[in-house]
Amino acid sequence: GSGAAQRLDFSVAAWQCSTASAMVARAIAKQRKISAQILKPPGVGKAAAVKKSGSRAIWVPDPKKRPGNATAWQRNVVKVALQRGHVVLMLRGKFFRVPLSQRLSFKRSAPQQDSNQPYMAAQTLRESFKLGAMPNDLGYDFEEGVLKFLPSLKGTPVETPLPRSEWPPGIRPADGHAPWWLPANWAHGVKTTCKTYLPVFIAPNTRTVYHQPVVEA
Repeated sequence: GSGAAQRLDFSVAAWQCSTASAMVARAIAKQRKISAQILKPPGVGKAAAVKKSGSRAIWVPDPKKRPGNATAWQRNVVKVALQRGHVVLMLRGKFFRVPLSQRLSFKRSAPQQDSNQPYMAAQTLRESFKLGAMPNDLGYDFEEGVLKFLPSLKGTPVETPLPRSEWPPGIRPADGHAPWWLPANWAHGVKTTCKTYLPVFIAPNTRTVYHQPVVEA
């Protein structure tokens, strides 16, 4: 009787040990996976992707794909630029303040769907806007080698955040400090049109985004 009881106790102990070991192994594997995701550098210049954040999908723009139809934000940027005489362009991931007197030329041997753009007949930045160009179009053309600034780019790098007076409507200053990963020339605010606390990040060209992967795209 006592021998059978001892064997039963040993079997139970062995099962408990095995179960505990398996739980520890799963916990270690999970932690390693999380660490690998944290240490993985963000993808810069990659194709557009849909990244998941919890149960929501985040769309990340593709710098190799021509922008679609002009948005209200881009049309407003052009309107303000024509009034002020300069515009902030994003060129290869960096922001530059460029005068509208900047001379430029477009490579007419570009793919057919691109060379048909009416603004490609422009000789200055101002003319390109009057012929329908949008800021994102010019950034794409420059990235693809279709756009060339003559004799060189006169723009100056934008190193400080957009002044509060130039923020888009519906945004107030955020509480506390900006996230550590936010570039120094981006502003950090909170939407006033949302019932919940919704942080928003404002680029030097007044573009607004809500997620880190889009800021770093």
